[in-house]
Amino acid sequence: MTDANWLAADPEWEPSEEATGAARIWRDPALPVTFYAELVPLDAEDQYVPNHLDADGTVHFFAAVDVSNQPDGEDLAYELRYFRVAEAEDGRLVHDAYPVMPLESRSAYPFPREALETLLMDGTLDTAQELAYHTAQAYGLAFPEPEALPALPAERADSREMSDTPPDLITLDPEREPALEPDEAVAMFDTHFADSAYHLLQPVDPTVNYSFEVLPADPWTLELTADKWWLEANGQLGHAGQTLKTYSLESYEWEREIEREVAALDRENLQRTYQEEGLGVAMQRAEEMAVTNGELNADRTDGRLFTDGPIDRFTTAREAELAGWPEPEVGELHRDITNDETAELPAVRMPDANKPEPGSWDELVAQQRDRVEPEADPHYWQMHYRPVETQKASRWGRRCS
Repeated sequence: MTDANWLAADPEWEPSEEATGAARIWRDPALPVTFYAELVPLDAEDQYVPNHLDADGTVHFFAAVDVSNQPDGEDLAYELRYFRVAEAEDGRLVHDAYPVMPLESRSAYPFPREALETLLMDGTLDTAQELAYHTAQAYGLAFPEPEALPALPAERADSREMSDTPPDLITLDPEREPALEPDEAVAMFDTHFADSAYHLLQPVDPTVNYSFEVLPADPWTLELTADKWWLEANGQLGHAGQTLKTYSLESYEWEREIEREVAALDRENLQRTYQEEGLGVAMQRAEEMAVTNGELNADRTDGRLFTDGPIDRFTTAREAELAGWPEPEVGELHRDITNDETAELPAVRMPDANKPEPGSWDELVAQQRDRVEPEADPHYWQMHYRPVETQKASRWGRRCS
């Protein structure tokens, strides 16, 4: 861990030149902390953030990040992320981050957040990464296996001219970043999702991609989501998601198993719709599912399914309705005959190929199968007794019917 002995316990403490030596400060708008001196992270309130400094000079720490979608803050949402930060040769900070778990607030400390920080302070980085990986998997978040974590791109060259601007004031200009070639973009998507719980719809598009997944929303709920993925200008992965349906696991084991099977079947149906009828029909069916389950407003003024990221590769039913376009019936069969696949042709049969030979046993069985039995007449038996006498004058009962 970085040296925090010079940090005062007073919450009103502010770093000074005497405390930091050279008073070097790094600020990056993409990071939730500020770095002082030898990469010592402090949060927005200038509180020390538990961390681990490895032999390569990379600082590892966990921090809460605001992931709210609305600028007015009506849908406050936070996420605990694992950060790695290092200083590049040109003095810039290079870093990456991976989601670990959702948080109710920035200061919330649900299990295992405190344990993760303790492991870092104790220097057991591998154990902390392993715990973070399993926690992210439990919440359905994309966190690679610890041994598969890529190296920080500390050696990445910056094609822009370096001036006398301090490193902490240098920002990436997305408009000046070179655009990726299609093959490079597809390769980056493949790299991001190599060990992810999400699986992109194939084939991968170089601009924007989608997925359907069933993952735990919490220990008692499964969630079927439609997700949208794209590459930001800095190479990071952009994401927007829409819940389609939830499945409760708060019941007996056999009922939970049924819910899991129903969820898997719903996802499989969306996947099959995409393969057979295309992205547009699959997303319209996902939209209909979200509306039916109360996850999406049918009368929304913004007809899109995803409100973030690049322009979508499909049109929703609500967008078509708002634009006055004819809306195809969701689930209606649309065959695309422009690709290499064709619909399966019906089998060709010869006339009367299955007709049995005359006089054969099969013909007799077929006749009996088609025979309609007449309804049986209702009947019953009655018993009558008549006394008779034999020649010896003995009486016998005679039965008649």
